[in-house]
Amino acid sequence: TLGFEFDGTLGEGTFVHMQDIDGAYRYTRFDGNPDIGADEVATVIGTVIDEAGSEGYTNVSAWVEDMENYVTDLLEDNVIVEGTISGQWNSPDANKVSVNGFRDTGHHNYIKIYTDASARHQGKWDDNKYRLGVTTTGSTQYLFLMYEDYVHIDGLQFFQGALENTRPVYTARNAYGHYISNSIFKGLDSATDYMLAIRVNPSSPASLRYIWNNIMFDLGQENSTAGIWGGAWSKGRIYANNN
Repeated sequence: TLGFEFDGTLGEGTFVHMQDIDGAYRYTRFDGNPDIGADEVATVIGTVIDEAGSEGYTNVSAWVEDMENYVTDLLEDNVIVEGTISGQWNSPDANKVSVNGFRDTGHHNYIKIYTDASARHQGKWDDNKYRLGVTTTGSTQYLFLMYEDYVHIDGLQFFQGALENTRPVYTARNAYGHYISNSIFKGLDSATDYMLAIRVNPSSPASLRYIWNNIMFDLGQENSTAGIWGGAWSKGRIYANNN
């Protein structure tokens, strides 16, 4: 951030005019969520995802599928789609997620999946908070696939129990505007090969990712292990900080 300006007191919901690290200007709410700006605020379509299914969703995957059918064009409809993971989680969410059915997202019209305070870890792994993971062994396991542009994930826990070829979070090669923050990635310490917490894999100079404040641990043995892997097609921009 290069600077900001505001009128009055910075309270929750205050819009602050800021400049992104990539040079683009935008309005940002003081609570940290990007928004469309003061002249035309996007409509937020928000749903709670909890273990009890209080609003019909007990896992992130089912929520994503429904939202892809309900809102296909975020730019045309001028909306933000937010899934708020809430409450205590006695069991992990074992349903793999693929964000791949939305159309025409944008910098101010994005998909966000995040935990609120009741479902969020406190900086270390917590089996009573939300976690997306599988414990079955095998190979080539993905937990969260990000194919759409402008996807935000914040405050989640990921566990990958496969012995090799694991990538809990995978971002598509040509994607733009992926934000991965404040999350924990736990692997299998006995994994033998190709254990990656986040596989970025950009193949286009225009691709852009922001990855910050994440914890990765137990990523297996020494062969081809990485917290963040840029891949052989690393032509885009990756801003990674404090991981």
